[in-house]
Amino acid sequence: MRQLADIVRQDNWNITTSVIRRKCANEILEVKPGNGSTPNLGLAIDVGTTTIVVYLVDMADGSVLAATAGHNRQADCGDDVINRIVCAEKNGVKKLSRMALATINSLIGEALDSAAAKADTIRNVVISGNTTMAHLLLQIEPRYIRRDPYIPTASEFPILKAGEIGIKANPIAAVFIMPGPASYVGGDIVSGILYTGFHREDPVTLFIDIGTNGEIVLGNQEC
Repeated sequence: MRQLADIVRQDNWNITTSVIRRKCANEILEVKPGNGSTPNLGLAIDVGTTTIVVYLVDMADGSVLAATAGHNRQADCGDDVINRIVCAEKNGVKKLSRMALATINSLIGEALDSAAAKADTIRNVVISGNTTMAHLLLQIEPRYIRRDPYIPTASEFPILKAGEIGIKANPIAAVFIMPGPASYVGGDIVSGILYTGFHREDPVTLFIDIGTNGEIVLGNQEC
């Protein structure tokens, strides 16, 4: 609101807004003069236990401008999620979060360099990963994921801002963390379900995610 009076007059009342669409109310993040002349980029990030993959996307047409991948630095604390959780229990939650973010931001930098783009043009970020990876990235206590009755602290996450997490993007960029329904059913396989769309189809499909931590989904539009 402090900037609005000047901005709307800079280009004869032509403005472009960045908006987060929420269930109950939308949030205006930014207002700029002109009619969408600046690039609007997005990131799709897969935070895997072993490998992290980053895609840089043009939000105007969905084209992939660059793709990078690298070894998750958290592996220094163990190869699988159980060892990562054990490491986190030893006052290591923040440490593991920093390791993941260091890998992510390094890969984002490579993608931006490849596309000759700037970080402040990134206004949308979607992150998927298994439940443990999501907890560690957000510095959420993960220890009860490996303890009976194996209940994660959170299965859904609020829409965050890149500046709140420390992701190399426009600080106001909306960050969507894919939900993880259970301790060992994470946002990575949820992303796969949404992408393939078999939950909207009649044939029963067996969907298998073969990663460091394997997950399997069986179902169709009715179950």
